[in-house]
Amino acid sequence: MSGEMIKAVLKRPQQKAEYIEFEHTLENLQKYVGGYIEIVPSYPMEGYLFIINEEGKFDENCLPNINYGRNDFIAGNILVMLDGGNCELAGLPEFEAKAVMKVLDGESRNESGRRML
Repeated sequence: MSGEMIKAVLKRPQQKAEYIEFEHTLENLQKYVGGYIEIVPSYPMEGYLFIINEEGKFDENCLPNINYGRNDFIAGNILVMLDGGNCELAGLPEFEAKAVMKVLDGESRNESGRRML
C-alpha cells in the first residue's frame, strides 16, 4: 500500500453503497471497516475483493450487511476493490463501481430473476 489515492465502493449495513476515494493506507482500510482487515473473494462477483472487519460477526456493534454464499453473512462495513493480482488491491473505475453498487444494493438480478446477493 503506497499511500496513493484510490477509489472503492463502501457498503455500510442498511445503507446504499457509495463510491469513495481515499488514501490507500492500511490505517484507512481499517478505519473504513472498523477494525483489523480481512480480504475475501467477492462471491459471486469474480475479480473483486471484499475488505471486511475480520471480527465483524463477533462485534455486537456490527450489523449484518449482506449474505455471503448459502449459509454465511458479512457483518459491518465492506469495501469492494479490484483484485490486482499478486496480493494487491486495485481501485475501481467508475463504470465498474456503478455495477458493483447495483449488486450490493440488491438492484441486480441474474438470468433467473433472482437477486445476485
